[in-house]
Amino acid sequence: MEEDIILKIKDESDYNIIIESLTQIIKDITSNSHKLDNTIIEEITLIFLNSDNDLVRMKATELAEYTKSELILEKITYLLINDSNYYVRGFSAKVLGSIGNLKSKDVLEQALNDSEGFVIAFVTQALKTINIKLSFSSKLDMLKAKLQTIKQS
Repeated sequence: MEEDIILKIKDESDYNIIIESLTQIIKDITSNSHKLDNTIIEEITLIFLNSDNDLVRMKATELAEYTKSELILEKITYLLINDSNYYVRGFSAKVLGSIGNLKSKDVLEQALNDSEGFVIAFVTQALKTINIKLSFSSKLDMLKAKLQTIKQS
């Protein structure tokens, strides 16, 4: 099945079929009915993040939210700063916020200078999400230290 999906859409030239296939994969993932290996999802995502079609790249950014691959993070980071389509840039910011990778903070701060309000709105939300994660992590570390002190007493 996994190979069938890749073969079906990897060499597909009809952008509508590609978008429908990516949409179905996302529906399957969110309903927990997918049987795709994470490496297959990553491969499909990388292929279509490189598409010359704006709508396909937008849909691929949505799929990217379900991976934690460093390659995909690098590509999403690149798209955030360099893509010609501001929707792709905005959705790339959304992905970085959803994944919550702390390494993304610097590039998100750089993207606050984007000329499009749409992008800035998503960048702002992504930074809030990452800052909450940072705050929570530091509070969790303090709690662990306190528990360790109590155990030693």
